[in-house]
This record gives sequence, C-alpha cells and structure tokens, in this order.
Amino acid sequence: MSRFFFALWPDITVRNTVIHRCEQISFSGKETEPSKLHITLLFLGKLNVNQQQKIIKKAEAINWKKFEINLTKTGCFKKTKSPGWD
Repeated sequence: MSRFFFALWPDITVRNTVIHRCEQISFSGKETEPSKLHITLLFLGKLNVNQQQKIIKKAEAINWKKFEINLTKTGCFKKTKSPGWD
C-alpha cells in the first residue's frame, strides 16, 4: 500500500527560494531535497489499489483553477495518522 496525499508542487524558482530561506534559520527538522519540496494539502494515508484508483479518478475530474499563495509561516507534521477510508 502506498501513502497518498494531495499537494502543491512549486516550480524550481519557488523551491530554491524556500530552501534559501530555510538555510537562513536554524531548525531541528529533516532537510528535504528541492525536488521533493511540496505543500501537503491533505494526507490520505496508506491506500490499497482499489482506493487509489477511486481517488485518482475523482481527482482527475476536478477542474483546477490557477491561483497564487503567499507563505507566511512554516510548520511540520509531528506524527501523521491515516484516516479510515472504505
């Protein structure tokens, strides 16, 4: 079973800016490779193949519109819990 989540994947310019800002502060978190840097919107947890197919089909039907986001805070997940998906 794979871990699934919805996330925003910034372009390389934004990722490099975030990495640069993080280098300017000290934090106790684990560093992330720029190519893996993302903003998690919703963590779905571990899903079986049937659940994955249902989620992918529904996600593909969403009509996404372009938007801008301003990042003003940082944070991390201490521990994630998988929701009970049927």
